Amino acid sequence: MRIFKHSPTLLYHSIRIALPLVCILIAVSVRSQSIPSPESVIGFKIGEDRKFARYEQIADYFQIVDRVSDRVLLTDIGPTTEGQSLIVAIISAPKNLNRLPDYQQIQAQLYDPRELTATAADSLIQIGKTIVSINCAIHSTELGSSLMAMQLAYELATANDSITQEILNNVIILLIPVHNPDGLDIVYDWYYKYLGTSYEGCRLPRLYHRYAGHDLNRDWFMLTQNETRATVTQIYNVWHPQIVLDLHQMGIKAPRAFVPPYIDPIDPHVHPILSSETAMLGQYIASTLTANGKAGVITNAIFDAWSPSRAYIHYHGGIRILAEIASCQVATPVNVNLFSPHSSSVQLSSAWNYPMPWIQGNWSLQDIIEYEHNITHALLLHAARFRSDWLRNYFQVQADELNNSRKPFAFVIPQNQPYITAVRDMLQILQLGDVSIHQLSSPVALNEQTFSPGDFVLYTHQPARSYLETLFEITAYPEFAGRQAYDATAHNLPQLFGARVYPIPSEMVIPCIPVNEFNPVPGRLKASSQPASFVTFPSQVTDVAQFINKFLETDIPVYRIAASALIDSINCKPGDFLVKTDQSNAFIQDMLLQTGVDAWALPDSLPSIHVLKLKAPKIALYKSWVATADFGWTRFILDKYGFQYKMLTITDIMDGQLSKEFDILILPDQNAKSMLNGTINDKMPPDFSKGLGEDGTSRLHDYVNNGGTLLAIGRAVTYLVKEFLLPVEIVNTDELWAPGPLLTFNLNTSHPIAYGMSDKAVMMYLKNPILGAPQLNPIGWFPEKSLRLSGAIKGEEFLQSRPVLLELPFEKGRLILCTFRPLFRAQTRSLFSLFFNILYYANATEMTLVR
Repeated sequence: MRIFKHSPTLLYHSIRIALPLVCILIAVSVRSQSIPSPESVIGFKIGEDRKFARYEQIADYFQIVDRVSDRVLLTDIGPTTEGQSLIVAIISAPKNLNRLPDYQQIQAQLYDPRELTATAADSLIQIGKTIVSINCAIHSTELGSSLMAMQLAYELATANDSITQEILNNVIILLIPVHNPDGLDIVYDWYYKYLGTSYEGCRLPRLYHRYAGHDLNRDWFMLTQNETRATVTQIYNVWHPQIVLDLHQMGIKAPRAFVPPYIDPIDPHVHPILSSETAMLGQYIASTLTANGKAGVITNAIFDAWSPSRAYIHYHGGIRILAEIASCQVATPVNVNLFSPHSSSVQLSSAWNYPMPWIQGNWSLQDIIEYEHNITHALLLHAARFRSDWLRNYFQVQADELNNSRKPFAFVIPQNQPYITAVRDMLQILQLGDVSIHQLSSPVALNEQTFSPGDFVLYTHQPARSYLETLFEITAYPEFAGRQAYDATAHNLPQLFGARVYPIPSEMVIPCIPVNEFNPVPGRLKASSQPASFVTFPSQVTDVAQFINKFLETDIPVYRIAASALIDSINCKPGDFLVKTDQSNAFIQDMLLQTGVDAWALPDSLPSIHVLKLKAPKIALYKSWVATADFGWTRFILDKYGFQYKMLTITDIMDGQLSKEFDILILPDQNAKSMLNGTINDKMPPDFSKGLGEDGTSRLHDYVNNGGTLLAIGRAVTYLVKEFLLPVEIVNTDELWAPGPLLTFNLNTSHPIAYGMSDKAVMMYLKNPILGAPQLNPIGWFPEKSLRLSGAIKGEEFLQSRPVLLELPFEKGRLILCTFRPLFRAQTRSLFSLFFNILYYANATEMTLVR
């Protein structure tokens, strides 16, 4: 498959844009007649039971339409995680496609109207187009929209009725037909493997994205994955759409469709105009569906608009319309009866937000596609007919953001911080999110605090103000009686990254220069006063981990200092690294250049030092057949930082000699019951339904008894406590309500697992097990009061003083119980070092390094 790739400015170099307009107009009727239907290319009717397409088939179809239609242009915005092309079809009238750079410029001026007068803005609004981005199939089992996208492209490329022309003339559509191509192929292969058997349509025993799985749609502010990063940097930040339509599917036994308005709460940093527009357009879509006889449409239910993790565009001047359609069994039709005892709690009577209930009947892929088509068409028609309103309101939102006098005036981030490499990562992420960054060019004194040249300044007077403020300010999440939050309620970046940030409340003159490219200042290798063959560098391990791993892989001796020591006038702290290597070693030079970390050369004749000698840890990662997000994120971080590991299924555990092969075995977060029992489900193939069971648990016992380290994360701690009969209490309470707050906890930094950490750290709390009183000398524990940093919690007294991180000796080995997820969605950046410390600790040897 070959995709024609355009430049990041999206199509300046398109061959067809260079054609004279008269040639394009002459070719319109001929091309329209030659455009094939999707059915003629993929070999089956769109919506046919038990039939859907692989990504290559979909991409091939769009490539054909790109070649023969003057209304569709295809662009490749970069490789997916597995290296496939991620395609976007730009659809509009030929005259609009001929002027795409002009419309991009109009959008850019409306997005950042600092140099725009009201008269000039009005002129742009008169000629601009509504920009609509349509995102399909980011969740790969929700595949109806990937088929609907082909049908939509065909209709818009061929139809000549007045409504289609109205849409094409007034709207520029950015259609992403498959947002997770790799996952769609995974689902395709699994579904067709069991098609026609009793396992047809069964769930996947793996994640449908290598790293993020379902969490791919929770990555819209951390931007860790190729797919989300490409969409933000090459679509949203280039085109600044007024509307994003995000097409999803929900449970089988649910309302047939959801569209906004969303339930409360709405993030207060979302502009009121955007909240109103979202409700207005959602209700318009709902009324259109109902008028077309589509029953079971609900609004103001289930889904909120709180977090930027799901809605990047809400904080950049546009609205996100989430559409959720009830699923079938992948592509297999189902019979649904909401009267049945096992149905979800779907209301059965009509209400203002559910005017035409759907109770029972057959439900198929064709139904899903029809609902999605109705939703998309209604949205595009509204975007076309109210084009000037969408542009005017977009301009008004951005003008309000720039003219708003709310405090603070700016945020200052000092360079001198414990986690400076994490701070730089945080600033790079903000730049990806279109936040402008400056650096001080002169010292500035504020409230007895002096900031130095090079310290970072983030002005709130900028187009991405809402985005910056929601990620930097602590916003209290409102409590709603009897209502669970939809997802995590906290997303404060400085807390997640361990950064010190100082707000400047009032306007003042700050001598600054803009930061255009964000590259770390290379670290320095400070020379020793004597001939040197040792190098030491700080214990905060995150960004140097990949270099530590290179040292260990090439048998370069690496140690961690176990007690404070003064060496050649250098104050070395517990956990600082000590590498026996020549000063000119290429790895050291690369580390200084890429991380900005400083290192010190030490003399050959060191004093006697108590150290931990490191070896490359032999790591096993348990791969349950009940796929969990924490498994994927653990795999992502291991890959990103260069740790070698092997994934083990239950079969591998039963067949292998674990103690001989691995130093540490990781049990990612998973429900304890499913970890033990697997899937009790007749629909699942037996080979993919097993849990650890008694036999697997016995093998894990043997592994630890023979000297292995077993790390249990999150809910896997409950499994370990119960099945290993540990002297630890699991506390159950219904009085704690904690939907994803950020909480502080204490650390014993003299323990090797906490080397280089602050004595107070930050975790995301989400269904973490609660342990009994800290009689076991924990490494980490909650403080006696004031746990909450941001997000929602009620009943925090049930957590006070309780342990969260334990090391328990077990025969010849050890158990490490980590009740929180240190790698949660790759967001809790300041905890990565803690996780790496555990890995290095697994096979470290205590020794004294003598002269």
